Amino acid sequence: MSLAGNSVFTVDQSSEFLGPARELTALSLHQAEFMVADIYRLPYHLHQGFDLALITIGVLNWMPDLPGFFASVSATLRPGGCLLIYETHPFLEMFEPEASDPYQLAYSYFRPAPLISEAAIVYELQNAQVREKVSHSYWFIHSVSDILAAIIGSGQQIMHFKEYPHNNREQVYDRYQGQAAQLPMCYSLVAKKAL
Repeated sequence: MSLAGNSVFTVDQSSEFLGPARELTALSLHQAEFMVADIYRLPYHLHQGFDLALITIGVLNWMPDLPGFFASVSATLRPGGCLLIYETHPFLEMFEPEASDPYQLAYSYFRPAPLISEAAIVYELQNAQVREKVSHSYWFIHSVSDILAAIIGSGQQIMHFKEYPHNNREQVYDRYQGQAAQLPMCYSLVAKKAL
């Protein structure tokens, strides 16, 4: 989602998931445009058109090529434009909350291959669910250093990075909150495109 003045432009590679975006926009003071597009091949007319790009929970794990992804996002920003990220922390991706022992590490932080699922992709809404049927999907575990390096490599300067001990995803992950030895569960990041 990006802002240009008071206008909002939302891009998703799934038409199914633009439904929740439209629902959220109805609660906003902003008018929004929606586009189904491959983030790696955004139309040229979007280049340098936005002051702010917002990336929210779960986006980065769908991206196999972080440098390419952040280069594409950076291309949409005007010089001096900002990128804001509020995402699940990669450390949380090492756990499987519904396993028999949800506190045992299930995946390597440095896992080179994606996790592959054959289940439908589900987006939880307040009163409903949106499902997208796929033959299989890929979930990539990116390290913090990979994320930071890709942002810096796209010509942006990191202005803020903060980790938090609270859950920002499905309720099943709430079990990892409030531990004596607390792991980071999510983070916020702000980066600025060079002038």
